Amino acid sequence: MISLSNIHLQYNHQVIFEGVSAQFTVRDRVAIVGANGKGKSTLMKMITGEILPDKGEVHKAKGVEIGYLSQDFAQSPGDLSVIDEVLTAFGSVMSLEDELRKTELLIEEYSATNNPDLSDILNHYGNLQHKYEVADGFTAKTRAEEILSGLGFKTSDFTRPVSQFSGGWRMRIAITKLLCASPDYLLLDEPTNHLDLETLEWLESYLKSYEGALIIISHDRFFLDQIVNRVLEIEFGKITEYAGNYTFYEEDKVKREEILKAQYANQQAKLTQLNRFVERFRYKASKSRQVQSRIKLMDKMDRVELGSKEKSIHFDFPEAPRSGRIVLEGRDLAKAFGENHLFDHLNFILERGEKVALAGVNGSGKSTLVKMILGKEPKTRGDLIIGSNVSVGYYAQHQVEELNLQSTIYDEVLEAAPAEFRTRVRTLLGCFLFEGDDAFKRIEVLSGGEKARVALAKLLVRAHNLIIMDEPTNHLDMESKDLLIEALMDFDGSLLIISHDRYFLDQITSKVFFLDNKQIKVYVDPYSEFYERVWKKRQAEVKAESSKKSDKKDQNSGFKSKEMKRQEAEERQKKHESLKGVKKEFSTLEKQIAEKEKQIKEIEAEMASESFLKKNTQELLKSSKKYDALKSELPPLYKKWEKLAAQLEE
Repeated sequence: MISLSNIHLQYNHQVIFEGVSAQFTVRDRVAIVGANGKGKSTLMKMITGEILPDKGEVHKAKGVEIGYLSQDFAQSPGDLSVIDEVLTAFGSVMSLEDELRKTELLIEEYSATNNPDLSDILNHYGNLQHKYEVADGFTAKTRAEEILSGLGFKTSDFTRPVSQFSGGWRMRIAITKLLCASPDYLLLDEPTNHLDLETLEWLESYLKSYEGALIIISHDRFFLDQIVNRVLEIEFGKITEYAGNYTFYEEDKVKREEILKAQYANQQAKLTQLNRFVERFRYKASKSRQVQSRIKLMDKMDRVELGSKEKSIHFDFPEAPRSGRIVLEGRDLAKAFGENHLFDHLNFILERGEKVALAGVNGSGKSTLVKMILGKEPKTRGDLIIGSNVSVGYYAQHQVEELNLQSTIYDEVLEAAPAEFRTRVRTLLGCFLFEGDDAFKRIEVLSGGEKARVALAKLLVRAHNLIIMDEPTNHLDMESKDLLIEALMDFDGSLLIISHDRYFLDQITSKVFFLDNKQIKVYVDPYSEFYERVWKKRQAEVKAESSKKSDKKDQNSGFKSKEMKRQEAEERQKKHESLKGVKKEFSTLEKQIAEKEKQIKEIEAEMASESFLKKNTQELLKSSKKYDALKSELPPLYKKWEKLAAQLEE
């Protein structure tokens, strides 16, 4: 067990903890939540012993092992290969393996020279083997490789030097080492920040069956809901405990606040009543005993206090300049790197005002497509058309890492601002809680969340009508993320978002561009429906295909017989014939839908004109009936279109 008792901690004049206590047992699943800068990471560092409290005690049971992934984890120098770096986590196991190898050499030497001490060496070797087996030494490398694969590394990556990988991938190596070490208490500070959806799902599954205790800081609601059963909230230097997952915590906190407000209102009413009596009869001798009694009652009363609200960021995106109807279009778009064809024949349209999630398995080309849209990566073939009067804004997690560390917050944002906005930079920084002298802090001293707010502020100094976001929620706390969701929901331009945060996407987007099998498939669904209906099914298919390929590879030499080729050709021909009719019907249906949508827009434009209201009643009624009829005809056509699209996809 780990326990914190009556902890006090203060930095300069800021009180971080004031008399807090908490306990963690060996099977706990705990989330630590609260706004950025309120002490979440500090609490973890206190548990590890990296930070000592000013007052109070941190007690750890004897022999307890603690593993800690910090947000600013110490990166390895990178000289070792990935697998060798991970195997250092096994420590004593690797020492035993070294000793086994040395002992094997001694056995060879003693055997060759008929050394009389050979039997002693053989006994020693047997003891070493037994220790190695008990410590799971024979499975250590296999376990390390399985975890690396789960976290997105290819087999070919295992032997590459760590120095060749980015900070995000090095964080995955650090997580792998912790999972291999399997400590009694695993402390993870923002473990999901650099993971994609596949590796996030794998980590969720792994942590669910983890045998030790988990203490997690994360701003991913869905992730926390899957894993934790206890929440500790840090607010105003205190810790409040909630028994349940994150959703339960949010709901229970609202209920507690409502109860507290009711108690406060009742107490205030009671105090008002007592005060009135005291003021009315204070100078009346016959009532002096009752007056004193009520004064004592008020003095003894435990006052209910409502917590004051802490300051929070507040912002809106500038009004989007009006663009053409089509904001972004891909026609027969292709991208290849040498022989590696990332995608072929991409066809998609992003219209004005649409908010779209860009999804796809790791390596499907999401980030490459974004780079092509931004003009940072050339296309191999086809057309990528940026619409009329489209201004593109871009926010990505790597932009946080690319901030000039030596610059001040004010100078960093000022440099990105156009001339007409420069006088408003200080006001904008105030919206992000960089007020007064804080605006002149150097970027290098800021936390990850504060850096994310600076990068977001830089995006807001210009008006855009298409905003592309790549993992925008990394480093943002829950409250900041909620405010970003509100701002994006109110944004009247178009959005294209890559994110592993399922809750975030579900609140904002209503359409999904799914990069799959080198194509884009479009789903007009909330993200949660797409995730349950399409993503999970596709993941299962990918695993099944991978397994089948592996089995086939084991069963034959890789050459197909003439008979197999003939059967495959016949099968393809049958599929082609059966799809002819479906494709024809699908094409006709698309034309019908397009024609009806065109007619609806023409009537809407007519109805919006001043001349429309001058028409006689009969003409107005005729236009209205036609409009209603067209509107009612579209839903069944859409439904049929989805059915045929699914049929073609299968």
